[in-house]
Amino acid sequence: MGNYATEKSEMKFKNQKDLEFVQSVLDDADAALKDKSRISGICLDNATTAGITGGLTAATAAAAAALFPPAALVGGAVLLRSSHRKKEKRREAKELLYKDAIAKQSAIIKALTEEHDADKERIDYLNGINEMLCNIIESFQHDSEVIA
Repeated sequence: MGNYATEKSEMKFKNQKDLEFVQSVLDDADAALKDKSRISGICLDNATTAGITGGLTAATAAAAAALFPPAALVGGAVLLRSSHRKKEKRREAKELLYKDAIAKQSAIIKALTEEHDADKERIDYLNGINEMLCNIIESFQHDSEVIA
């Protein structure tokens, strides 16, 4: 997938909750592929709530830097290293989910072809999963191309 967006405001998948939603869609696609009688299952509620802990952490760090400059330098280095590790893990998770989404979409398209005579609910369900997977793949591509 290449480069990734570095600014959260530019990213489609900004946090772990967004990636968990992607995983739930992938799990549902997998269940749909294994159970040909399945006609529903995707949870469309992907509303994310803004947390205040990030703001509190930044305010606390700023106060500590003003009171203890040498400690702030050491703490800042540790925070940078930790932040880098978190970003790297998130990037790796996104790559795995991206590859899985492509594989699941291919399998869903194949199932649509093979199950062309299935009932309308099943076809609509598979088409819905396919559409969600398309959107997920496009969002991953967006995140990887924003800074490219």
